[in-house]
Amino acid sequence: MELIENIFNLLKEHGVSLGTSLVLVTIVGAHIFEERIKNFRRFFNLEWFRTGREDFPTTKLKAIIIDQVGLFLSLSLFALLGITGLSFICIVVGFIMADLIQHVVFSIGRRKYTPGVVTSALYFIYVIYFLTRFELQGFHLVSIALGAAGLAVNYVIAFLKVRKWRQREKLEPVTA
Repeated sequence: MELIENIFNLLKEHGVSLGTSLVLVTIVGAHIFEERIKNFRRFFNLEWFRTGREDFPTTKLKAIIIDQVGLFLSLSLFALLGITGLSFICIVVGFIMADLIQHVVFSIGRRKYTPGVVTSALYFIYVIYFLTRFELQGFHLVSIALGAAGLAVNYVIAFLKVRKWRQREKLEPVTA
C-alpha cells in the first residue's frame, strides 16, 4: 500500500492532475465532434483548397480513421499520460495550439464560420490555463513544438498533394 501511495505522490509531483487530463480529452472530443457534424472535410477540400472534389485531398476513409478516431485516441493517450509527465500533455497542447491557429486562419480567410472554430475557443481557454498554471522548461517547449509539427505536417502533405494534382492536371483553384 505504501508503494502505491509513493507512486501516486511521484506522479502528482511530475505530471498534471487526472482532472486536467480529462478536461483536455473532453475538449478534444468535442472539437472532433464539431468538425464531424459540420463536415470539416468538405470545407477543407471544397472551400479551403478549392479542389472541386469533396474527397480530395482528404478522403472520407482518412478523415474517419486518421483525423477523427486515430487523432482522438492518440491525443487522449498523450493527455492521460500527462499524469506521469508534463512532456506528454505538452505534445497535445502543441497540437491544439496549432489547430487553434489553423481554425482562426480558416475563418478569417473565408470571413465566416468554419467547422471547428467554436470549440477552438475551448482550446484557447485550455491553452491559457495550461501556460499560466505549469512551469514549462526546455524539453516541455520541445514537446509543444513536436505537437504543433504533427498538425503542420498533415497540412503540408495536403497542400503538396493539391499542388501536384493541379500541376499534373493544369488546373486552377475552383471558385468557392
